[in-house]
Amino acid sequence: MSAFGDDLFDSATPENRRLLWRQDLRIVPLSAFIYLLCYLDRSNIGNARIMNLDDGNDLETELHITDDTYIISLMLFLIAYALFEVPSNYFLKAVTPSVCHPVGD
Repeated sequence: MSAFGDDLFDSATPENRRLLWRQDLRIVPLSAFIYLLCYLDRSNIGNARIMNLDDGNDLETELHITDDTYIISLMLFLIAYALFEVPSNYFLKAVTPSVCHPVGD
């Protein structure tokens, strides 16, 4: 039994293998760069919490929140991020990026 679309694309032909290679050369580095940015963003959340801790100008002191409040707000952010990440990607596939991110109109 074959998967849906197997008859439309044959990776054994040289033309299709070159096409896959060109796509991989464009997609994989971009994906790796985006993954790096996501990792840096997650690590900066922890760094923002302890920055200026010695001076008393840290995030929790400036916002007048407790450790528990910080953890709850961080968890709410991460849960919302995880819930809306997949639907937003489907939405971006359905419409063009110029609709979602209009520039100069």
